[in-house]
Amino acid sequence: NAKRRLQRATETDEEREERLAKRRAQYAARRQRSEGVSEASTSDSTRGIGDSVSISTSSERWNATKRQRRAMETIEERQQRLEKERLRQEGRNVANRQKRAFETPEEREQRLEKERPRRETEKENRKRRRIEEAAMRQLQQRQTSEEIAEERRREHATRVAEFDAATREFAKRFTNNPFGYACSVCARLWHKEKLTPVTPAMFPTLCQAFPEWTGNQLAGAVVCNTCKGSLRKQKIPFYSTSNGYKYPPMPKGLPRLNPGAERLVSPRIPFVQIRRLMNWKNGQYGIKGPIVNVPVSTDAMLKQLPRNVDDQHQILVNIKRRRIDKGVYLADEVSREVLLPWIKVLQDSPLYRHYGITFDIDRVMEMIAEAEQNTGADLEDCDDGAEDEDSPMFDAAALMMDQRTLMFDEDEMLNHTVTMAPGEGQRPISILYDTHAEEPSFPQIYLGHPRYIKPEARPSVTSMAASEIRRSDRRGALPDHVLYMGAKVIRYRVGDNMKAFFKNAPGLQALTREDVENPEKVQNLVERDLGFMKGVPNNVQYWHTRKGELFAMIRQLGKPTAFLTLSASEMHWPDLLKLLKKLKVAKDEVDYDEEEMDRYYAAVLVNEDPMVCAIYFEHMVRVTMQILCNKRISPFRPNHVVEYFKRIEFQHRGSAHAHILLWLANAPNEQVENGGMPETVALPERILSLNNEALVRPRCQRHEHTHTCYKGSRKTCRFNFPLWPMPCTVVLTPLASPKKEEDPEGAKHFENLKATRDALHDVLQHTIYASFEYMWEQHGIRDFGHYQMIILDVYACAAYVVEYVNKSNRGVSSLNRALRAIFDEDVENKLTCELALRKLGVRILNGIEMSAQEAAWVLLQFHMSETSTDVIFVNTVWPEERIRSKKTKDEMDREHLEATSTDIWRKSAIDKYEERPPELEDLTLAEFMTEYSSKGKLTKRTKRAILRCRDYDINDVVNYKREHVMLYVPFRRENEFLDRNKFETIFDENKERLMEVKEKFNSGVTSAELLEYVKNINESMGIEDDERAVAAAEGEERGEREAWSRKTTPISCPRTRSRAPWSPRTAPP
Repeated sequence: NAKRRLQRATETDEEREERLAKRRAQYAARRQRSEGVSEASTSDSTRGIGDSVSISTSSERWNATKRQRRAMETIEERQQRLEKERLRQEGRNVANRQKRAFETPEEREQRLEKERPRRETEKENRKRRRIEEAAMRQLQQRQTSEEIAEERRREHATRVAEFDAATREFAKRFTNNPFGYACSVCARLWHKEKLTPVTPAMFPTLCQAFPEWTGNQLAGAVVCNTCKGSLRKQKIPFYSTSNGYKYPPMPKGLPRLNPGAERLVSPRIPFVQIRRLMNWKNGQYGIKGPIVNVPVSTDAMLKQLPRNVDDQHQILVNIKRRRIDKGVYLADEVSREVLLPWIKVLQDSPLYRHYGITFDIDRVMEMIAEAEQNTGADLEDCDDGAEDEDSPMFDAAALMMDQRTLMFDEDEMLNHTVTMAPGEGQRPISILYDTHAEEPSFPQIYLGHPRYIKPEARPSVTSMAASEIRRSDRRGALPDHVLYMGAKVIRYRVGDNMKAFFKNAPGLQALTREDVENPEKVQNLVERDLGFMKGVPNNVQYWHTRKGELFAMIRQLGKPTAFLTLSASEMHWPDLLKLLKKLKVAKDEVDYDEEEMDRYYAAVLVNEDPMVCAIYFEHMVRVTMQILCNKRISPFRPNHVVEYFKRIEFQHRGSAHAHILLWLANAPNEQVENGGMPETVALPERILSLNNEALVRPRCQRHEHTHTCYKGSRKTCRFNFPLWPMPCTVVLTPLASPKKEEDPEGAKHFENLKATRDALHDVLQHTIYASFEYMWEQHGIRDFGHYQMIILDVYACAAYVVEYVNKSNRGVSSLNRALRAIFDEDVENKLTCELALRKLGVRILNGIEMSAQEAAWVLLQFHMSETSTDVIFVNTVWPEERIRSKKTKDEMDREHLEATSTDIWRKSAIDKYEERPPELEDLTLAEFMTEYSSKGKLTKRTKRAILRCRDYDINDVVNYKREHVMLYVPFRRENEFLDRNKFETIFDENKERLMEVKEKFNSGVTSAELLEYVKNINESMGIEDDERAVAAAEGEERGEREAWSRKTTPISCPRTRSRAPWSPRTAPP
């Protein structure tokens, strides 16, 4: 009927006349057949039968006539007829109501008695119709669901067939390329494809490094790419175990020490906060605050243990920083039975003998003798229950259920509690200046042996940590050691990256090596800011630089196409759990099948080896991006990834997340319109899927329709499945704010919402939450983020990404404010580099907060941020505003520079451009820096780099023209166009040529516009992030110091120029 009404509503007059003519012919034929049946019945039947047929025929004739009349009536006639019928029905209803109003109870009962059968019949009919409708609806729904499912299966099969190449490539590079294979030279773990067999040309070098190797060992050796590169040059690899990058052999039969027992036999106690993240039982480990390295006396600690207890008896040891402290640094249960074997091993170790660390031999021998006498008695007293208690399965069950052992007497334990403060009164030793900081702190790893690396291997803190965390001997990959080494490497980088940068002041070129090595002569020329912090990952200065690179990519490539987030899910990756178990489980430990592995044991595997988890996730992300960038096999084709910007973040649970901006090939570039962007709409439908068959994880929740979905005569699922907001993909633009004149109620409601938001931000300023979004993340909806988003607005994208890029951890953000205070306290400008380093070292360690996987990420030297293309920065500020970097002492020594030599400065990018070969004469500075690599020998890049510069605003006319001439017009000496502002004339004369070159590096979006847009958004929300506050403070101080230096030290310029005074707002980003 609906279909018929739709056809009649859209038919023309000719079609309607034709339809009515056919209908008249049908009714005429039907009437003739009815008359013929009536005549035959009347002649052949009796009178009674004839009367009945006649009555029936008359009724049918009347109904046929009525239907024919209604079929031929016009719309106005039909409306009039329906109105008359409605009035007649209303009249009958009124008459019935009036009649029922005056009826007696007996008449009412009689009426209801007569109507009861009819009402019951109607009720049964309604019930039967509902059942039939529900059955029909379920049948239709089932048929529709089956059709949809079948269509989705066909679509999924087609997509799978199209993506077979990507699936095979992923299996080749990741699934079938497992991790855990050791290099024969450096003994570090790698993926299987990273190892290659040695060639005969490498045999002489290997025999020199490993003279004890046999022929079979040489023939079966495999090496990693790092070692292979050195062996090809006939050099012993730096990380070779023959150079000392190995652990001392572990004696057999040594029991494993718990943290409390390890501290009792350690000459150093590293006081550091290592805590669980998120979940106290299954959460990963994290470090908070500094490491205080305190030397202690191990013999004095052991003498405090009671002597009148059995060897198997557990002694509760409380270690404090000071005895008066209420809090306990470490509390653990220790037994003499575990300590005795370690005392025998450590007392004869080289490191303990070197430092004169001794144990009371008489006391130790008495304890050993008592242990040997008690051994037989203990074995005789053992019964079946004790054997069950000591079984590995019993220990594992007790651990998982968080229960105590069977024979546990808490009162007896309290009687043997020992509280000690071994480091009280001792002076801490910096872990940077302590020659042996790790070896005494972790005797379970180094066994009292010092690390000795051959000088030709050029050992450093970073290289030793990188070797230890990857070794096949997994004793150094435990979380406490990883966190310790991560904190030490970060501290080392702070000191190593604090190189001297000098302001480009007059007379700087005349400085000699003797001058720069004299702090008093160069103190006023040193450019002091927080630039040395850029080498430390996950802090404000580091992400400040990365944000500049991102804006440079947006300026040159245009807006990204999509935003992708990949999150680690270690607990639900069977291959990773199998790998962790393979690398961890020893012969005497409990062995689980992957199918029977419970959540607690899986959490233990993940927490105890953060290095493998970090490598696994990094390798997965890298392989995924390689496949997405391959235009031949990419699942996004023909929209494969051309460029990307990746940011690694470690959230509260300690695992890694990859936030990636994607620039896709053949991406639509349409104006944002409400519902009018067909190419943009087609893109997400092509690269995203809603098919359940694509959900390979069995833990994903699915909905299946049942009879409960249609309770209460519902025609749709009461759970609103499928959860589609619309039947098709559309682009929705934001609704305009209601105007008070047009919609006063809506405008009032909108103002109330704004007031509520402002009030919430005011309240949050007095709480521990950094923003409303952080509070919502903690207590709001979980798992509600869109992990694949299509980007439509470049400015909104910039604001969104800056929020992600600026999310450095809160401890380091607070650290930067403390660092700013150090320079503010130096009112008289007397802070030397050495004193600044000492103060900054203390402040930075107090601000450290990172998880074990983040520490492993730092030790493995993975990048926290990565771009698919190199980003080259060209400093286009005025020459006197630039800084110069001097060579390090090692570089000067290698070049054999004398004390009177002035060749002490590293060449800048502009210096290398001015010294380019003659065949590159017509190349501009922008083209030279992005097309050629000037590191070492000048080589042409295979892929053009991204240009990053100061990017002055067009309102600053002088700097705008100078920067454009500097970047897009060839020159040999910078003074050629700076003298007497010649760049203004050059800009006007070469504007067309200049703009043609600029088009290669600009997509129409400037960095100034992006920064201004982000700034306006932050100001409208009342948010001031730490990075902008630190940058503003740095700019203000730098401006003040430059103004002061210009007042006290006149600068003679060989040219005249007019420009606006320098201010922090125009400072280089």
